Amino acid sequence: MNRFAFATLLAAAAHVEQEYADACSPPPQYWGIERTTPADGDSSAYLDGTVVVHGLDGSDFGEGEPLENLLVVEVTRDGEPVAGSVVSAAHGIVFWRAEAQFEPETDYEVAVRIDNWDWVPDDVVTEQQIRFRTGRNLAGSAPATGTGNERVDQLDHQINTCLRESDIVGDCEWCAEWGITGHEQRIWLEVDVFPFAGPWSDSYVSRLRWAPTREAVSTGATHAQQLTGTGAYFRRALGARRDWPTNEVCFQATLVDPAGHDAAGPVECIAIDPYDPTQDEMEVEEEEPVIDVEEEEPRVIEEEEPPRADDREPETNAPQLHEDDENVVNPGGCNQASRGGSTPWALGLLLCGFAARRRRQRA
Repeated sequence: MNRFAFATLLAAAAHVEQEYADACSPPPQYWGIERTTPADGDSSAYLDGTVVVHGLDGSDFGEGEPLENLLVVEVTRDGEPVAGSVVSAAHGIVFWRAEAQFEPETDYEVAVRIDNWDWVPDDVVTEQQIRFRTGRNLAGSAPATGTGNERVDQLDHQINTCLRESDIVGDCEWCAEWGITGHEQRIWLEVDVFPFAGPWSDSYVSRLRWAPTREAVSTGATHAQQLTGTGAYFRRALGARRDWPTNEVCFQATLVDPAGHDAAGPVECIAIDPYDPTQDEMEVEEEEPVIDVEEEEPRVIEEEEPPRADDREPETNAPQLHEDDENVVNPGGCNQASRGGSTPWALGLLLCGFAARRRRQRA
């Protein structure tokens, strides 16, 4: 292969690899600024020293970088920076809290910026300048919260296993065939948080904690999400039933406002069915063993020209040579163990026969 052909082959391989990488790369992940509280132009902002940024998630299923990791908030008063920090509240909502309260009837400026690391559509806002004026009041504590429509479901969950991986170049789905290999019971918790009335409007965040016992709720697992005008709906998977140690699910909802005030609702518990091990029986079918047979390359056997009548060897009582005897030395002095394939060994044996004949003629 000449240099030009080799270079062309490398370029083609690089092109295929780039197309494969582009086709299998994840979709763009970015955040935009949806709105802020206070909004630009507000003239009676609360003195609690809080700025709320509502983000617009451009990633699939919320699997991108958290907003608080990309957000930059700079607050100034009369050109002087105001000390504060970003606090993660819930997915898509971030609180910036000043170290001290805002001054009453004072003008503030806020520069909000999202440092996305991926491509962002042109119509998505990633930088915004906000100007607002404070009033004379604090927002006060968060209002009380409650829950309703509580329910725990024990649902059958199918366990899928890849039966055959894809062997197609450029196929982003690594598995070509999936199969159900079993099932298990999983616990799902559904809770509605009651609608609320408070000074922060839709900037409240509801946090739901759950645990196997009433006493463990305060340190149990938690999930937070933004409230809307109609409340919040939680549906969370708590894991496999066999891993849940009790026959009840306990939970508690807490309302948190941007200033850091929170109001916890009562702890509630819901009974669930006892664990039944037969519900988790695996249904794995035994697969036939796959024997990996290494295919041999076809050999081309050259036909030997039969010796002429006057060149044939006279019959002797010499012992017969067998292919299984690795260390047998024939009368002509050739070691049979050194042969390679069948055709080279036959040619070598023929040459050894001619050499032995010449030695006998000379003698």
